[in-house]
Amino acid sequence: MRHVLLSILVFSQAGAAEPVQFADPNLDYAVRIELNFPPEGLTDENLLLLTNLNACCSGIVDLGGLEYAHALETLDLSFNSLQQLTFPVGLSNLLTIKLNGNAMTSLQWPTDLRRLRRLELGENELSDFSGLSTMKALDTLNLEYNNLSALTLPVTLTNLLLLNLAHNRVQDFNSLEPFFALGYLHLDDNGLRSLSLPQSSTNLMSLTLSINRITNFAFLTKLSLLYFLDVSANFLSTADLPSDLPYLNWINLSENRLRHFNAPSGWGNLVTLHLRDNFLTNVCVEGLPNLETLDLIVNQLTNVFIPPGSPRLHSVDLRWNPLAAFSLPQGLAEGYLANLVDQLQSQGVQVQTFSESVRLWNARTAGPSFEFDLEGPPGWYHVLQSHDLQTWTSGEPRWKDFAPAHVAAPRTSTEQFFRVVRASVCP
Repeated sequence: MRHVLLSILVFSQAGAAEPVQFADPNLDYAVRIELNFPPEGLTDENLLLLTNLNACCSGIVDLGGLEYAHALETLDLSFNSLQQLTFPVGLSNLLTIKLNGNAMTSLQWPTDLRRLRRLELGENELSDFSGLSTMKALDTLNLEYNNLSALTLPVTLTNLLLLNLAHNRVQDFNSLEPFFALGYLHLDDNGLRSLSLPQSSTNLMSLTLSINRITNFAFLTKLSLLYFLDVSANFLSTADLPSDLPYLNWINLSENRLRHFNAPSGWGNLVTLHLRDNFLTNVCVEGLPNLETLDLIVNQLTNVFIPPGSPRLHSVDLRWNPLAAFSLPQGLAEGYLANLVDQLQSQGVQVQTFSESVRLWNARTAGPSFEFDLEGPPGWYHVLQSHDLQTWTSGEPRWKDFAPAHVAAPRTSTEQFFRVVRASVCP
């Protein structure tokens, strides 16, 4: 009987919750808040209920005790005082870790963070990332503001999708060659005058290069999958950008040195175009059927022409330009841009609208010629003629402004066919 009672007593003691003491009172307090101040205090049992901990900006210097939070999935320790850190073992369920702004110079990792997907180490002083080698599920890595001049990452990070290297001093990116999954790359403010990317970068979908000194963007020719591109605040004086960017949706060319801009022909999916704070005197956005937002703030534009073929355009910002004239399709003037038209007219800007339809009409003979009236939006036009509706020849392109134009063509037979094609408004 005594043996049985002793066995029950031993089992009861073995199953009792053990109190957990945190080395840092600020961390202790942050955990208590997250667990709603459990009356029994912090124990190894109620720490198993902790799946999310936001302990940002709390003056924490020591993580001792956190190793009992085995169920933890999200941990935010940004802007504390963890300058030299050995990360606790036992947090193998973590998916996200944020350690931004700790002025860390040393960081030792355990080998059990195999589920980790997102790691934020911005605003520190780290240079050794070899400890990330076992984090094979990692897809997002933030290393901005680490004063890096070179970068070496473990080749085992084959799932890396997003890498933020902004606000560093990295010049050589050949070390990124192993990372074929990389789709999002931030290289803002690295003092770059030129850029060479490894062959594996052809899968990039998003690239940010703001606040550098790049003048030549020829390297973009091999990035045909780009969807998002920020090249603002560089030294670009001519918009010599590749036309073969069929997926490009958003681009920022603000704060450069552009004086003229003609939209490349292969940007048909572009939705947002930022051109603010340049020296633009001429802008042509012909051939952008999906354009919705056009930002032209702070330039030298006196005359802005919105060509036909952008029916979704609902935002045009023309503030801080010496604007005198604004022309646009009648449909936009009466629809999405009606408020802008009213505003500009109230400021004394001459607004002119036009129909988007194109036609040759009022055909007639005049001696040895056929004559027509040409109606359509301003632009360059080709008048084509044929004798059999199979083979068409074109004369020299001619410019048409807002008024109807007179067209004459020589009579070469008793039966001739004519049609007209509007080429572009861009010079």
